[in-house]
Amino acid sequence: MNIIFRMFFLLVSCCTYVFSNINDLKLAKGTSVSYALITSENVTYSVVGDSQVDENTVFEIGSLTKVFTGLLLAIAIQDKPYLLDEKIADYIPEIKKQDVANITFQQLVTHSSGLPRLPESMNLFHFLINKQNPYKNYTTQKLIKDLNASTLTKLKEQSLYSNYGYAVLGLALERAMQQTYAELIQNNILEPLTMEHSFVNYNKQNQKQVIRGYKRLNIMEYFNFKTKAPNWHFDAAAPAGAMKSSTKDLAKFISTYLSLDSDLKTEMKLTLNPYFIKDKNRSIGLGWQIYTKGKSTIYWHNGATAGYRSFFGFNPRLDKGIVLLCNYNDVEDLDKVGFNLLYK
Repeated sequence: MNIIFRMFFLLVSCCTYVFSNINDLKLAKGTSVSYALITSENVTYSVVGDSQVDENTVFEIGSLTKVFTGLLLAIAIQDKPYLLDEKIADYIPEIKKQDVANITFQQLVTHSSGLPRLPESMNLFHFLINKQNPYKNYTTQKLIKDLNASTLTKLKEQSLYSNYGYAVLGLALERAMQQTYAELIQNNILEPLTMEHSFVNYNKQNQKQVIRGYKRLNIMEYFNFKTKAPNWHFDAAAPAGAMKSSTKDLAKFISTYLSLDSDLKTEMKLTLNPYFIKDKNRSIGLGWQIYTKGKSTIYWHNGATAGYRSFFGFNPRLDKGIVLLCNYNDVEDLDKVGFNLLYK
């Protein structure tokens, strides 16, 4: 009875804390934050804001996708134990530039390959003419052409966050596992975890499931007046940010990491290892950003597209997880709310 009471008190106190912090977020009228507070045994859902959403409402989740790409790499390692150290040119032989050809899977997944944040061809001119949908027409052919024109940043024991690197990683995984990225995600992660409101690519049917995203009007910088934001479509860059999901599905994902009660537990554990040490507090796993403070280690990631922001993470020591999904790109401090909860 005492154990049950303590669990209940912990859950209620955490709910109150996150709610008070989320209420401090500045949301535009008609937008919302859908969130889940998670333990290995319980999930509590709620919504803050004006729009009519629930835990099954689908949002673009942006770079949270990278965690799923990292888990795919862990799955691939089960059949190819040395894959982390293999060179990407073994799977993308079209690469002719020697220093790029020598990049490994581990360097890509930990943002330590030296590839820039965005590829060569996605320059200012590209964003001027493709600002509504910057990744839609970025094909595999363009990606490979960019690889052969890339200049690597010489990093010594540093990492440079790279959407481009994760696009390359996704292509290498497609070649290694002989399925498309969308098929790999569906067959290896979404179906085993029964994540029924999640998908990679838009089509005419599933786009209707996604809540409208908004951004702040540029002329109203100091006011929360909003305008509709375009949905982003992806091709070759899908492994960096294409996924769409719901609070309920992502809560299942985080809950599985907390309980490790899944056929994927071996692969999930593998993603949590620190494969790149940034400093005494920060490291990078397979997809996960890792932050250690005191006795707690937080595994986390955030994401954004034109009209959405997202955060999820978990603290195994305190048996806590959080999912925060927002359909207003200009919301501030969403990450701070997530971190505050996970440490309290």
